[in-house]
Amino acid sequence: SDYILLLGFGRVGQAVAEMLTAKLVRYKAFDLDPYRVQEARELGLPVFFGDATRPEVLQSFMKEENSNLVSVVISLDTERETTKATRALRRIYPTAKDMPIFVRAVDERHRRKLLSCEATALETGPQESALLLGGALLSNMGFAPEEIVSLIDDTRSSMYSTRMKDVFGHEGSEERNPLKMLYLTPAKRAAEKAKAQAKAEQEVLESAKVGALINLGAPPDGFTWAVEGEVVDGGPSDVSSSVGT
Repeated sequence: SDYILLLGFGRVGQAVAEMLTAKLVRYKAFDLDPYRVQEARELGLPVFFGDATRPEVLQSFMKEENSNLVSVVISLDTERETTKATRALRRIYPTAKDMPIFVRAVDERHRRKLLSCEATALETGPQESALLLGGALLSNMGFAPEEIVSLIDDTRSSMYSTRMKDVFGHEGSEERNPLKMLYLTPAKRAAEKAKAQAKAEQEVLESAKVGALINLGAPPDGFTWAVEGEVVDGGPSDVSSSVGT
């Protein structure tokens, strides 16, 4: 079946992937961050480690795939990588009719360079680039304009809502944003994992402490016992006095 190839799975690539998923469009992605690829795979996402700027890597991948590649979205980290990947694809698919390519440009000069490769190039911030690239891609695939506009509005709302939760540290934002860890650098990602592991270990210790106190007949501070239909606050002295009355 048909699929879209995403070269780069950072913020822009992931946002485009979410838009495609919302429309039940299959995609596969390349990224050079091994940590990001591993974590994406653990989430069940079709992300592969590979250098998308090398024509032989792209050709080898597509030769092994039984599916039909219909479009490519390029959202790599640097201008050099983006231009190199675009030119590599154009050596395989010489014209836009052979293969539509949608690219995020870093500035107007870069955008004009990409246009010379017959690519649809957009130059905005990362979030808006994702929305516009996704919208242009879906339009090229034949989706109705009103559907695309509605999806862009929904995705924009979700993206900025998640970013605000992350900025202000609302509880539960990590659970509602499972891709958050994919955005981090390796150093920050390691720090987040260490923090989460320390928290988990602390919870285990607290749980063991509570269990030990309960086995001794003493509820921890802040806990209550229910004794013969009555709720008794405090430690073992409260329990024994209640039982004796």
